[in-house]
Amino acid sequence: MCDDGPLVLIITSRRSGRWILPKGWLKPNRSAHTTAAEEAFEEAGVKGAVEHTSVGFYSYKKRLHTFASVTCTLEVYPLEVTHQRFVWREKDQRTQAWLPALVAADRLSDAQLAEIVVGFAKRRHCAD
Repeated sequence: MCDDGPLVLIITSRRSGRWILPKGWLKPNRSAHTTAAEEAFEEAGVKGAVEHTSVGFYSYKKRLHTFASVTCTLEVYPLEVTHQRFVWREKDQRTQAWLPALVAADRLSDAQLAEIVVGFAKRRHCAD
């Protein structure tokens, strides 16, 4: 990296406590980037300008219940945060941390997701 780069917001999942990025299910009649911004608000209380183009894809297994899971493929959309609320919908259900990209990537539970975060941070920060 050029230096510490941008800060990245990571949160814990509600069930397992793994470190992840805010994410959610695609909603009918909503674009993927709009859904990403809405989920970031619900899960982390942040608002800002979301990019319309994803910076990568990754897959993970989502447990539906004890005996069933489904493989989900997610697109990652950067959100330049301009505001964070003190209270939001899932505040009491998650922990969050603002970290330099390399530190955040090291904490993320998914290697593919970590690569996306580091790659984005390098492209964004070193281009400035």
